[in-house]
Amino acid sequence: MKNRNKENKKSRQVTILPLAVMIVAPLAVYIATSYITEKNVSASERNTSSSFSASSLYDNWSFSDKIANKFGVNYLIVGDSIGQSTGASSTDSNWNILLEKKLKNEHEVNSYGQLITIGGGTAFDGLVNIYNKSNVDPDVIFLCYGQNDQGKLEISEYQAIYEQLIIHIKQKYPNALIVSLTESSLSKTETIETIKELSAYYGIINVDLKQAFEKTGKPYETFTDDGVHPNDKGYEIYASKIYNSIVNSSEKDDFKMPTNRLYADSNLFKELHYTRLLEQNNFSLTEDGAIEGRKIGSSLKVEFKGNMFGISHLGHASGGVYEVYIDEELIKTINTNVPFDITHTGFITDNLKDGNHVAKIIIKELPINGSVVMNGYYTNDE
Repeated sequence: MKNRNKENKKSRQVTILPLAVMIVAPLAVYIATSYITEKNVSASERNTSSSFSASSLYDNWSFSDKIANKFGVNYLIVGDSIGQSTGASSTDSNWNILLEKKLKNEHEVNSYGQLITIGGGTAFDGLVNIYNKSNVDPDVIFLCYGQNDQGKLEISEYQAIYEQLIIHIKQKYPNALIVSLTESSLSKTETIETIKELSAYYGIINVDLKQAFEKTGKPYETFTDDGVHPNDKGYEIYASKIYNSIVNSSEKDDFKMPTNRLYADSNLFKELHYTRLLEQNNFSLTEDGAIEGRKIGSSLKVEFKGNMFGISHLGHASGGVYEVYIDEELIKTINTNVPFDITHTGFITDNLKDGNHVAKIIIKELPINGSVVMNGYYTNDE
């Protein structure tokens, strides 16, 4: 890789342990933006009404211990636009804010949230973002994916990526309570079953919001205004169902991580290598260090090694459409036209043979004054 980069000066490689990206497919929903909020709280601040102040004692407490002792808790949401409560009429109606109020009113516990969410996001986005996150210390982690995955990823791809996401979180935050959400908008049975199956296998709580909506006996449209995102009534159900699930959870201190993976292909995502794209052909360097193409037919070529490939690109209001060919075969067409600026890591494929490959990216369509902007690409081999 170093020799290749030195010879043609077309890319610069950085080896990392994350990965993730997201593609813009027809079923993607882009009504929200992305949020990465920061609000970690010290042990003394979290101790809202108990006599305990020693952080060493606190660090060994489970989520249930903290609730019982009225200790404040940190939570982390890793998810898509539903994870960030798109569809709510105001911040006060967000499901996580409603959850905070319930913990405060019922248990005198303050809770502090961080969101790593992205509108239109898939589990691949979540994986790369959580890999890159080092300054969080969550007591509870919520995984909120599926809506966009069911339209952008093959089920085998989703199974592998979601499993690696769970494994990484379990290993990185062994003391955290992990909660998977089955989103109310999910329509594919195989996506729903995957979430439930992996949750059971890895001993994490699954909250089925689709079933919660159905159990009300009211039409689905009662709880959503756009057919996908819950409205205020819908998010009230989210908060109530999630609250009941986490405060009544029976955490298993003796749970041991399985020695075998449920889906063997999840091994492909244990670590990724990121290579930044530099100027090439009709793609020029931007002020932000990305490359931008403004002509239909503009193309760039990258050589890589490994059996998976993903591209980090910028979605924006003047975004165009590009095609990805690998070894001269069209693999995927990606539309980067979205209402707001947002960086996605687009998953392309994990179905390549081991060894060397050539990817060719060609701009297919552009709006007036439009462009395709890309940052770099991911592989699972140097």
